[in-house]
Amino acid sequence: MRGSGGSVLTVRKYNSSSWILPGGKPEKNESERQTLIRELREELGALVPSSSLAFRGIAVAPASNERDTTVIASVYD
Repeated sequence: MRGSGGSVLTVRKYNSSSWILPGGKPEKNESERQTLIRELREELGALVPSSSLAFRGIAVAPASNERDTTVIASVYD
């Protein structure tokens, strides 16, 4: 998600000095898009319509402050 000036909006990971992209794990029976919309609302207070989301690909990276853990995430714009 981008701010009005085009900057990428991030959140600070709980108990960490790391800044990360908003997101999270799906709740039971929740689609990927539903998860993203809920997480953006919870973490940024943003109301985003599903129709505005464009899938961009998959990102793979080491998890912040979680040793031996890799994050695999779907990326939307």
